[in-house]
Order: sequence, then structure tokens, then C-alpha cells
Amino acid sequence: MGREHFPLFSILFTPIFCLHNTPNPCKLRPTMTTQPKDQDKSMIPDLQSSVICDDVRQERNGKFMLIGLFDAIGAPELPLRYPRLFAVTRWCSGEGNFIQHTRILQPDQSNVLIEGKDIPVTLNNPESSATNVEVFVNVTFEQEGTYWIEILLDGDIKIRYPLRVGKVQPQPGQPPFPPA
Repeated sequence: MGREHFPLFSILFTPIFCLHNTPNPCKLRPTMTTQPKDQDKSMIPDLQSSVICDDVRQERNGKFMLIGLFDAIGAPELPLRYPRLFAVTRWCSGEGNFIQHTRILQPDQSNVLIEGKDIPVTLNNPESSATNVEVFVNVTFEQEGTYWIEILLDGDIKIRYPLRVGKVQPQPGQPPFPPA
């Protein structure tokens, strides 16, 4: 099954659409910065938040609505093809141009399940913020275990957090799980 990646919203809510396919598995490799940063004028930003969810909507006033935040996926059987997985990040308290890269590691922590494209992060002054919304399409989880979400900035890991995937059965009296 194909894995596709679309960075939907980036820096100051500017939409970016690009298709990304990643073979499974690919060996973990260092991420290289594709946009040089000016070391003399840059102030490295803080990662204010990073979450994964089922969907993201943007209101007319620019505010985002995150739908279905989660840290675990349960399914009656594996492999499981997850139709859309959104990764939302927000950067603040920095200044300059940077590159964000998102990837999901397999439970062995040495193979990449899927990774996103490099996304520019531009902060014009220390009071600005940047919100990125990425969607990974048709992500296939082959086995139970703890997968790892990694957010990198200019090749440095800024946060790494678990995504548990496991088999679960519906409770008695509950309807069966909908297909993914």
C-alpha cells in the first residue's frame, strides 16, 4: 500500500501541497538541512507543541480545530492501513529560517516507517509563531508495538514521543470497529 505525505498548512497558514511516497522500510538516515540558516542572525525556536490527530480544520479566522487527538491506535487485526494521520507542530520564541522534518520510526527504532518532506519554518521576530500541519496518507502499521514520532529542526531532534499500536477487540455489546 502506498504511503503519501501532504504538508497541508505551513508557516503563517500558507497552504502547501506536495505528494510524498516513502518505501517501506527505509533505513534511518540523518536529515540534512536544505535551506542554510544564518547562524549570526538566528535564534533557535522552541517547539511549543506537537500532536497527532485524525483531522485538522481551519476556521475563517485562521484558528485550527484539531479533531481526534490520540497517542494509541487499536485495531482488531494487523496489518492496519491508517487512512490519514495528521502531525501538527507549533514553533515560537525564535527568529530566523529553519527546516522542520517529521518522521515515524518503526518499533525497532532503527527503521523509518514514513517521513515527511522538509518544511520551512520562518520566524521574523521572537514574538512570531509558526504552525505546521502535515498529513500522512495510507500509513500501514504491520505489527504491534511502540512507534516513535520524531520532530527535527535543522536536523536536530526536538521531540520524540510514542505512538502505541496494538490489537484490541470491541467490548461486549459494542459495534465492531469500522474499517480503517
